[in-house]
Amino acid sequence: MALNMNDSATSKYRLIDWPAIVDKFGGDEATASMLLGIALRTTAAMPADLRAAAAAADFAALSRLAHKVKGTTGDICAPAVREQAAAAELAARASAPESADRARELADAVDALLLELQAASAAAS
Repeated sequence: MALNMNDSATSKYRLIDWPAIVDKFGGDEATASMLLGIALRTTAAMPADLRAAAAAADFAALSRLAHKVKGTTGDICAPAVREQAAAAELAARASAPESADRARELADAVDALLLELQAASAAAS
């Protein structure tokens, strides 16, 4: 079932730009909703993975994970998280000392995004 988001419902999403994602699919809410469900499933482990890579100071893993988050958040129109992912990826590629902090912040942002994706999934049910 497609999400039917009116103006009042849209305001509860801080990170997902629902109108943009629907527009991206030519107004097809069912496809947009399906993409959010896929993102929920494929992103669920990311916060834990990011935190583990940060704890290990594994710059290659941090870069790879941040890149995946950047791609997913671009696909689902979550620009604020995408920007954080891009910054975390750049820091990790440069083996910058702040990489672990950026990865933990990104993990927190992805946690918040997952809550929104879960809410969107519940609304579609």
